[in-house]
Amino acid sequence: MKRIVFALLAVCVFSTTAWAAKTTYIVNNRRFNYVKLKEVKGSVAETRGMTHPVTLNEKGLRAALESIKLSRTYIIKKEADTQEVFSEYAIEFLVPAMVQAFKQATPMEEVVISYLNKNPIFILRNDRINIAVCWVQGNMLHVKFKKLFAKVTGDVDKRGNERKAVARARGLRVNLDLQPGQMLAVNDTDEVILDLNYNYVKQVEKKEEVREGVTMS
Repeated sequence: MKRIVFALLAVCVFSTTAWAAKTTYIVNNRRFNYVKLKEVKGSVAETRGMTHPVTLNEKGLRAALESIKLSRTYIIKKEADTQEVFSEYAIEFLVPAMVQAFKQATPMEEVVISYLNKNPIFILRNDRINIAVCWVQGNMLHVKFKKLFAKVTGDVDKRGNERKAVARARGLRVNLDLQPGQMLAVNDTDEVILDLNYNYVKQVEKKEEVREGVTMS
């Protein structure tokens, strides 16, 4: 009987450890800000139809992330103080690493991005984190938010408490002010889809002369 029990335990342990996702950090400040490649299961990759590796235009990607905006209702309700999901500092940190990550990514890897925005209100802490999983399918960049403007409480400067702080952080429900070149996934409102061939630079800068070499593709 004991042998049977030990055999069943061995099977359970093996089944839970047989597949472990490979993770490769492209940039990491050892805290809350990073861009990484994460391996996904074959069934997930097949469902998404990920077409990696892919070369993205850095200027186009910057403008695309800049174009992602929260609904104005968050501003009216004082749940957020800006419509921009990604701050200027976040874009400066994330975009170069995202371009590199997508160049390296295999059809079995997604790109995970995370950035903590520190925007104190007078002397009060107001730390908000955005975490998203990204992948390219054909001519579309998918950005699925895991945390959106999630408020991180406690001492974020203390080393070693990052995982717990992120786990406790509660974000806004994804409710975006959709712009041209964007749409939400049919079955997932946490996921915004960006057209690689859309000229986000022209949209953001609003200049008629901006036309060439500024799409993400």
